[in-house]
Amino acid sequence: MKITPCFILPLSKDYNKLEANYRKQRHQELEEAFQSPRYWDILEKSQLNKDLSNGRVLKQKDVNGGVKMIPISLRIQKLISPFEPTTEYYFMDGQTKAGYVKIKEFPKGVYIAMIKNANQNKYGGVVELAQKIAVENCLRRGLTKFEIKGDAMWDSHAIHYLSGMRFGELDNEYRAKRLKEIFGTSNINKIVKYIIENTPKGDRYCTSMLGTVGMHLKQCVIQKIISLVKKSPVLY
Repeated sequence: MKITPCFILPLSKDYNKLEANYRKQRHQELEEAFQSPRYWDILEKSQLNKDLSNGRVLKQKDVNGGVKMIPISLRIQKLISPFEPTTEYYFMDGQTKAGYVKIKEFPKGVYIAMIKNANQNKYGGVVELAQKIAVENCLRRGLTKFEIKGDAMWDSHAIHYLSGMRFGELDNEYRAKRLKEIFGTSNINKIVKYIIENTPKGDRYCTSMLGTVGMHLKQCVIQKIISLVKKSPVLY
C-alpha cells in the first residue's frame, strides 16, 4: 500500500481575502459598540464607581432624609508667593461650584485660610473634604508629622469642633472676661461643646459671639485622615 505524504498547502488568495473581510467586519462592529449609548452608559457608571471609591465626594441629603454621595472634580489654582505658597481648590459638581478651600503652606504643615460651602442646603462634607486635602498636601510634601491650623469665625466654630478641630486660648482679655461671665468659663472648647449640646436639633449653632479664634486639628484625627487618603486619595 502506497502512503501519500501530507503537505501544508500555502494559503490561497481567497482565504486571505476572507480573513481581511472578517477583520474589517469585526472592526466595524467594535466601532459601532463604542458609539452605542449602552457603552457610554457602562463607561459613565464605571467612572462614577471610580469617583465614589476615591476621596473626591460630598454628601447630599434627599427629601426622605437619606444621604447620597456626590462625586466631584477639583479645579486647582496655585498662587505664586515665595514666602507663603498658597493653593486654591474648587469643588465642582459638574459645572456647578459646590465648595472651596484655600490652603497656605508653612514648614510644619498647612494653614487653612478659608473653607466655603457654596450651598449649605444641598451639600455636606465640605469641611471634611477640605481637611483631607490639607492632610494630603502635607503628605505630598514629604511631611510625616505635621500641623493643620486655621481660624474659626462667624458661626463656624461648632462645625469645626465636630470635625475634630480644637481651639486655643483667647488673646482678648475683655472678651475672655465677658465669656466667663456668661458661660462660667473662657475655654472656647467647653463653650462650643455646651452650645452644641443645648441647641435644638435642626437649629443653627450660634457662635458668632466668640469672634475669631485660632484652631488646630487633633493629631488623632490627622492620623485617621492619613489612613483614609492613603486608601482613597483626593489629589490624584
